[in-house]
Amino acid sequence: MKIKYSKKSLKFLAKQDAATVNRIRNEAGVMTSEAQKIAAMFDMLPKQEQDLAAELFKRIVLAWDPDFTKLTAYEEEQLKEAENSGYVDMEEIDWDNLDKY
Repeated sequence: MKIKYSKKSLKFLAKQDAATVNRIRNEAGVMTSEAQKIAAMFDMLPKQEQDLAAELFKRIVLAWDPDFTKLTAYEEEQLKEAENSGYVDMEEIDWDNLDKY
């Protein structure tokens, strides 16, 4: 998985202490504890039941958000600002000099 950070988020991170930056970096792409519990329960099921559960979950998500685009007004505003700020690949970020972004 390749992670990219918006330049806006890097400006935010530049204002944080090192412990906060490290916590955010470590949590990127990490499931919540609830998601981990659900994944563990899913893995306990036989293959046939996993397929059934996956189909059910897919139908629930599609019924709630058919095109996977639901955003609150605030999220939409923040997303536009981040998109307009540009992106930097995680591997290219100078974590010791976040002020340069």
